[in-house]
Amino acid sequence: METPTMETLNKQVEHGASYWPTKQPSGFSDHLPMALCAIAGLGGSEAELTRFRTSYTPTLSPLDILPTPMDDWRSGIGNADAYPSLRAYFVQAIAQTTREVVVKDVLPHLIESLASHAFHPLIRLGYAIDFRSDDETAVALAYLVSVHRPVPTTADPLNLRAALAAQTRSGPIDFAASGFTPRLIELIDTGNYPVGCAQNLTLCAAAALDAYRSTRDFFALHMVTATHTAGILGGVLEERLLLPALTGALLAAHTIVGRPPLSTGNVAPAPASLDEAHVLKYAWSCHCEYRRYGDPRYLDEIRRFRQSGLLPDWCTTDQLNG
Repeated sequence: METPTMETLNKQVEHGASYWPTKQPSGFSDHLPMALCAIAGLGGSEAELTRFRTSYTPTLSPLDILPTPMDDWRSGIGNADAYPSLRAYFVQAIAQTTREVVVKDVLPHLIESLASHAFHPLIRLGYAIDFRSDDETAVALAYLVSVHRPVPTTADPLNLRAALAAQTRSGPIDFAASGFTPRLIELIDTGNYPVGCAQNLTLCAAAALDAYRSTRDFFALHMVTATHTAGILGGVLEERLLLPALTGALLAAHTIVGRPPLSTGNVAPAPASLDEAHVLKYAWSCHCEYRRYGDPRYLDEIRRFRQSGLLPDWCTTDQLNG
């Protein structure tokens, strides 16, 4: 099986730029570029990329307008309708400088709302940087700007594990809304959004992994994929900005999923079913986080997903452990 080149992958990924970042009318995030990157990272062939793109594309909402770049990206903050013009702005800005320059200029103003849309703008941006895609970087930044809203953060030190345990003891919150994004907004609007600053990314990653292994909650899975991509953003963003934003986001996500107890030893079985895009993203995050931290629990997750039949046959053990 021949692994696709970066050029081949980026041609596939760029195909997704002709769609809105969310599906209409559901509002669910487009996972096409993220899944394509995960397929390539996990050793999938060009044929696998094409197969997934062909099957997934009909679920997307075409971007059937010809936007004019706005003069200043700040004028589009929090305006979902401004996404096309924001994307055009960032395509132009990246062409005039580099994606690294643009990300470093924009991201510090947006990072506190990294949990927006269940972390998907953050995850798309992390993948775009990791796989060196200018076009996907423009898409991800436009998405992040268009859904941004002010979120409180603080640099005050916090023991993340103790804070999560305290939330569990306090019990779940009765939300008026359902769904991740409406509940996140409810936390912000009611002044209940948690704040604090964990000691480092390693502790954030370990807590996120425990949250998903303990619960198999669908949104807890995004805590793992988000800490993975937050680590990528750590290469372009100061930790003093990244850690408070990530800490609050993980505490908020834990609250949204019901404040379950987290256990390092109690591991729930792999989910009985999970859509292909999320399986691929999770396996890729586990692969990357194992290489970053050396925590064998990430490899255990890959084995569990393989044994459950969730991972495709082409995703071999040697490729994951190499």
